[in-house]
Amino acid sequence: MKYNWDDFTKEDYEKTIKAAKEMETSGYDDYFGRVRCGQLCIEVMVYYFGGRKNTIFVDGYVPYREGYGYKTLEDETEIPYDMFEVFETNNLDLTYEEFKELFEKETNKIIENANLTKEANAELFIW
Repeated sequence: MKYNWDDFTKEDYEKTIKAAKEMETSGYDDYFGRVRCGQLCIEVMVYYFGGRKNTIFVDGYVPYREGYGYKTLEDETEIPYDMFEVFETNNLDLTYEEFKELFEKETNKIIENANLTKEANAELFIW
């Protein structure tokens, strides 16, 4: 499986982690970016839940499967997609490289367990 990190830069990661740490007591929600793997789109966000540390959530989306929603492509074609949970961590001290390593390890496990290997190994699809 090959990951495309073009929409998830080190600068974006570090800026958001810094803000999340500074606002930990008041809560901070932000979207980091997305990582692509074949047809899969995997988004990284940070959320605050009352009484809990800010947490990084990683959720994935697979096109052409009914379930979660619909996406309109540039050519006006509407495609269904479904969501799958990948992992979460409240370790805001991870470097970008450490996070990428954790991300790929955990995402690979979910892709295999959720039978998404075909989609992950497909040609890169930006949707």
